[in-house]
This record gives sequence, C-alpha cells and structure tokens, in this order.
Amino acid sequence: MNKTVPGGEGKWAVAPMPTWPDGYASGGHGGSAAAVSSTSQHPAEALEFLTWMCSDPAGIDAMIEHSGIGWSPAADYIGEIRQQPDEFFSGQNYNEEVIVPMAEGQNLEWTWAPMMQRVQAIVGDGMTTAVTGEVPLADLFADAQTEIVEIMRTIGLNAEEAR
Repeated sequence: MNKTVPGGEGKWAVAPMPTWPDGYASGGHGGSAAAVSSTSQHPAEALEFLTWMCSDPAGIDAMIEHSGIGWSPAADYIGEIRQQPDEFFSGQNYNEEVIVPMAEGQNLEWTWAPMMQRVQAIVGDGMTTAVTGEVPLADLFADAQTEIVEIMRTIGLNAEEAR
C-alpha cells in the first residue's frame, strides 16, 4: 500500500498473503545489488563502504531513510524504523508481525512468468488511476489485461484474453 493515498492514514492494516497448499505465500521478486566497478580508483575502500552499507545497522538505517530501500539486505536486521508501529497502517507493527514471517516462508524455487516486471508496472500504474478516481477499479484490470496480452502478442508469445 502506498502511503500517499489521500486520507488513508489509520484506515489500513497489513494482512498475510494467502498460501498455496505447499505452505508458500510468495516467492522472491527482484532485488538490488551493490557493486564496485572495475574502473574504480578505490576498489578496496568502495567494497568496505558497501559492506558497511549492506550489513551494519547504521548503514541499513541510512539506506531506508535516504533511499527508501524496499527491504534490508541483512538477514538479521530489518531496520530500526521497520521495527516500530506505523500510524498509516493503524498503529500496526506490520514489518515484524506480517512481513518477516512471510519472508521466512518464501518459495526460493519460484520462477516468475515472462514480463512480470512489465505486468507489475502496468497494474501498479492502473492502481494509481483507480486511487485518484480516474478509472474505476474494475476497469483497470480489464484494461491491464488487454494491454498485457497485446504486448505479449507483439513480442511473439501466444496469448489470449480470459473471458
């Protein structure tokens, strides 16, 4: 949920995703990387900084505050702000109560469908138009399906719209 929903504070809560019969609720989706380029003039120092940034609580907290990282790269520290209740989500401590257990239950063997990043962007953009009232929520899914199927056909995939 995007915290920019007008008047949304205190009206939302986070719930666990439904699970498949095998017990998994989600699979890993994307991520980030920190790297030192081969042309770096200070590779040892850059590596030391990246190690600090991705493993030290102060570095992780700085990334959350200044770059809005999606999730901590450290296995044992989610970030100070993420250990606190969130007023937007009705005072719920959703990271520790919902997200951490779900992350521990990911299916690491999951393979995403072709174009998943593109599909996510199309649906996400559609959600923005629904939240602002430009497009009814029901229409955004139908419109997204039509756009996604057309893109799939354009790149040579055999795709049909569900009826």
